[in-house]
Amino acid sequence: DRPEVFLGIADAFYESGEVKSALKFYQKLVGIKNYDEMALYVKMAECQERSESLDDAKQTYRTILSRIRPNTVEHLEVSILLAELLDKCSDTEEVLQVLDKLEQAAPIEIDDMENRVQKKICNVYKREALLNYKHGRHERFVGIMLPILLFVWPQSKAYYQAKASLRRGKAEKKDGKRRRRTMSQHVKILIFAEEEQFKMTIDCVTWLIQTRRMREVRALVDCAKASLRVNAVRVKKNALGFLS
Repeated sequence: DRPEVFLGIADAFYESGEVKSALKFYQKLVGIKNYDEMALYVKMAECQERSESLDDAKQTYRTILSRIRPNTVEHLEVSILLAELLDKCSDTEEVLQVLDKLEQAAPIEIDDMENRVQKKICNVYKREALLNYKHGRHERFVGIMLPILLFVWPQSKAYYQAKASLRRGKAEKKDGKRRRRTMSQHVKILIFAEEEQFKMTIDCVTWLIQTRRMREVRALVDCAKASLRVNAVRVKKNALGFLS
């Protein structure tokens, strides 16, 4: 019994797209210490989903959720994977049940996290928000996206400013050697593209206006306008100005 061999074979099949063969070898690792972990079950569920064994994939995701703590990044990720699969299967009631549970969960604080982790979590939250939007839960969509947009707009501004500084910057001398400027660790990665950010901002503002939450409208619009790049298309700034 060589579990590392099974894992290597399974991964090779997985990478080549032979998911049914990969699944057979992943299943051999179930119950084996140091291998029977969340990542294994996620791979199994992905194989089941890609091979159209959708009921098995749902059950595998539910197994994972029963084994990990709520209010964690892992629980959020797997919940969204399950909700997206249920949505694919048109199991609307079950999708809403998952979304209801996520709404009750404590939000994950990302302010002090490393930039790559922030990007990962924000994108998972975006997927949750879009599922809510698709199922008519617009208030929840805004509840998820508003704090994220207020966080990412200034970050994107810092990112583009750092890139511009790098383009302008000349090599500096230090201790007789030439040292090039590098981007701050906190702004190395853009969380959302500006176009995507702008669209989600418009969607949020639209629903905030409909519910007469004008203070939040102004806060989001002001944040976005202040963070748009200098060369942003004027129509974007005009649109934000009109909405506010």
